[in-house]
Amino acid sequence: MPVKNNIVLDQRIIITLMFGRITQDDVTGLYTALIADPKFDPSFDHLVDLSGVEEIAVTSDIVRSLARRELAYHTKSRCALVAPQDVTFGMARMYISVRDHRREYRVFRERAEAESWLALPKIAHNKESA
Repeated sequence: MPVKNNIVLDQRIIITLMFGRITQDDVTGLYTALIADPKFDPSFDHLVDLSGVEEIAVTSDIVRSLARRELAYHTKSRCALVAPQDVTFGMARMYISVRDHRREYRVFRERAEAESWLALPKIAHNKESA
């Protein structure tokens, strides 16, 4: 699967890298894997880096459907999506426009901006963190 998750307990952050060709199964598998992980904490913030995505094989209808799913996140946790390409940026914006707004979401073109918004410590800033 072209998705790699890392739950960094001491920094209270989930870092997800997505790369290559992304399908509906990859996206749904991401949430299934996270919730099943014993280190998963719904109060943690989440950084989703889409910089390595080369193709999104997911329709806009599927994105809207996934956005409407109930997820286990705490209402005070935040999610930063990094989407430098126009296609991933558009899909990420569509996703957050459909989500309920009990959790704060933002889309960024640059990972450094997302990390700053999440107030990540300097040691979490390398791309290998996921």
